[in-house]
Amino acid sequence: MRIAAPEADRPANRANDGCTDGKGRFWFGTMRNNVAPDGAYLDIHESTGVLYKVEAGPRIVAMDGGVGISNAICWSPDHRTMYFADTLLGAIHAYDFDLELGAISNKRLFAKLDRHGYPDGATVDADGYVWNARWDGGSLVRFAPDGSVDAVIAIPASRVTCCAFGGDDLDTLYVTTSRLHLTEQELATQPQAGGIFALKPGVKGLPRPAFAG
Repeated sequence: MRIAAPEADRPANRANDGCTDGKGRFWFGTMRNNVAPDGAYLDIHESTGVLYKVEAGPRIVAMDGGVGISNAICWSPDHRTMYFADTLLGAIHAYDFDLELGAISNKRLFAKLDRHGYPDGATVDADGYVWNARWDGGSLVRFAPDGSVDAVIAIPASRVTCCAFGGDDLDTLYVTTSRLHLTEQELATQPQAGGIFALKPGVKGLPRPAFAG
């Protein structure tokens, strides 16, 4: 059921990633659509995406703009830092986060790598480390709270799209991948592309509140 159309004036845009904060507000980002009706790839010529906050009502508020591809919305365990990636830039940004007000400030670069593909979806573990899926990187990268690389875990698919902790103890990390636009030759070398993987990384995740609206 559609509850709102915040970008009715941007018909070439679509939503791409979202997550609830510690108070149950839903945050999501948009991007210029890059998939044609027949499944063909469309180039992204403009950074027309926006980061939105959805509160009860629903009330939808634009929080940041000029985004190429929205991804990796997640928060530190103390709710004081919010992470948000622009895959088109290959960059993960951090903001200061006010949990009570649902406000962001002090945007800064958190991490940008010249290897391991591009940042896609992400989650944060109970120790405050950011787990980031790497599109065209065939891996997960675990970033320390200071943005340095703590670990790289190979995944048998090049297009790793997102990760989330689950299980009764939140100690299983589930990883999604894509086979979109891979050639027959590429699929032959990575037959598990498009699959969902599970691993035990030795750390636990954080519970995520349901939408409060």
